[in-house]
Amino acid sequence: MFQADEAKMCLIGLARDIRGLASSFSSKPSYMMLFDWLYPKYTGILVKGVEIWSHDPQVTTPILKLYEELVQNKSQRLQFGVSSTSGILLFRETSKVICTYGSRILSEEGNIPKDQKYPMRLKGISICFSMMKAALCGNYVNFGVFRLYGDDALESALHTLVKLLLSIPQSDLLVSSVLCV
Repeated sequence: MFQADEAKMCLIGLARDIRGLASSFSSKPSYMMLFDWLYPKYTGILVKGVEIWSHDPQVTTPILKLYEELVQNKSQRLQFGVSSTSGILLFRETSKVICTYGSRILSEEGNIPKDQKYPMRLKGISICFSMMKAALCGNYVNFGVFRLYGDDALESALHTLVKLLLSIPQSDLLVSSVLCV
């Protein structure tokens, strides 16, 4: 138990620290150094963390926010060369996180207390949508490549997001739209 808590705290700290670095890197060379260091060595750890602790927003929120920051194309830092696969790899990892989080949170749907619905479900779903929006609007990956090569990363992420959206009761959507007005 102690080792699991220690690992969880390390993962939370790591995700927050890397997000801080990523947010400060606004040029392509510095961002690429971070991405090359992170992928593929550490991205698997982050996905596994979402898989193991999907029920704990203290873990999932920092990891999801890290990926949201990684796919942000601010200051055109994500301009990859024509022959570079970095954009595709970044989106594939983002898709893995969305699909892993989505499948876990959908399987735990009935086990979440009503007063914990926002931190345990809705916040993570909202971050996933923001992550996908940033990835689709980033203009750094040709999404036609996924179908061309039979890669289902885009399709899986979109299906997961639709399932997540449909899992939110209409009353919750109406309450949030009233709060926004």
